[in-house]
Amino acid sequence: MTTLIALVAALAFVPLAVGLWLLPQAPGRKSMQWRGFGASALLCALAFNLTFFVQEVGLVLPKALVPGLHPVLYHNDHDWRGDAPIAELLQATGAVATLASGLFFLWLARRIGPDRPGWRLFAFWMAFEGLFQSLSQWAVGSLIPGNDVGRALAWLGAGTGVRAALLAGTAFALFAAGRALAPL
Repeated sequence: MTTLIALVAALAFVPLAVGLWLLPQAPGRKSMQWRGFGASALLCALAFNLTFFVQEVGLVLPKALVPGLHPVLYHNDHDWRGDAPIAELLQATGAVATLASGLFFLWLARRIGPDRPGWRLFAFWMAFEGLFQSLSQWAVGSLIPGNDVGRALAWLGAGTGVRAALLAGTAFALFAAGRALAPL
C-alpha cells in the first residue's frame, strides 16, 4: 500500500506541485488566481466526461442502426449481441465521433470572444479532449489490432504500410492539434 501511495504522489501530486510552483506569474500579481484554476480543472473534468459520452454514443448508434446488432451503452468491452459483417468496422465510429466533436469545439473556441471567458474555456477543453482522446486512439490502433480503431483497420485489411502512414499522420495531427489549441 505504501508503494501505491508513493507512486500516486510521484505521478500526480509532485508534477502538479512543481508545475504550479513554476507557473509564470503575471506582472503585478502576487499569486495565481486559484478560482480560475479550479474552474478550469472542473471544466476539464466535465469535458472529459462529455467527450467519453460522445464516444460511447458514437460507438452505439451506428451499430443500433444495423439490423441484427444490439449494442450495449457503457459496456467497457464495447460489446454487442448479434452478428453483422460490418460490426468490426463500426468499432472506429466512437473515435470518429470524438474527432468530429474536437474539431467542432476547436472551431467554436476560435469564435467565442474574450468577453465570454467561461464559454471559451469550456470550448477549449472540449476541443482538447475530443482531439486528444480521438487521435490517441488512431495512433494506438495503428499499432495494436485489439483496440477499437485497430479492429476497424483489421476489417478493412489495412497492411503495415497503411498502419505506418496512419501512425505518422496521427503524430503530425497531434502536433497540429497542440499548435491549434496553444493560442487559445
